[in-house]
Amino acid sequence: MQRTATGWTCRPLRPSRPSIKHSDRLKEIVNHIGWPTRDLVGLKATQAAYMVIQHAGHDIEFQNRCLGLMVDLVAQGELPASYVALLTDRIRVFQDEPQVFGTQMTMKRNEMGMMVPTPTVPIEDEQHLDDRRALMGMAPHGQFVEAIQIAYEASLNDPGTAFAEVPTSGD
Repeated sequence: MQRTATGWTCRPLRPSRPSIKHSDRLKEIVNHIGWPTRDLVGLKATQAAYMVIQHAGHDIEFQNRCLGLMVDLVAQGELPASYVALLTDRIRVFQDEPQVFGTQMTMKRNEMGMMVPTPTVPIEDEQHLDDRRALMGMAPHGQFVEAIQIAYEASLNDPGTAFAEVPTSGD
């Protein structure tokens, strides 16, 4: 994350060594067996592979390769469609392109000075956003934004929540 004048944004400055190490290992696995599915490696390892590729913004080419594999697996019912939506938007954020599904958000101060969830980069064709999200089995964007806001506000009252670890501008 990077602090900006109005909040925090999710653009990698440089990848961490663990991110590169995990991404390189995942690349070896993908080269050997394709995308690691539940049948091949189990649910936890499949989920871990997804987390690794989500954070491999230093290697957009590999992210795009995995995205193609994941699209095919979603069509076969092997992966949740939301994985494709999240990775699609993540890649677009790293390339400073508009999001398709509105999944990449940051907290920024609005005109009244309140911290509110805000898209990290603009969202493409917002008029049809909820239609695209529905196709991926995702809640409407307004509900998603509301859930982020509720989690953020709860974190202010309970420093033990995960959201409490996210710094905000003005702190």
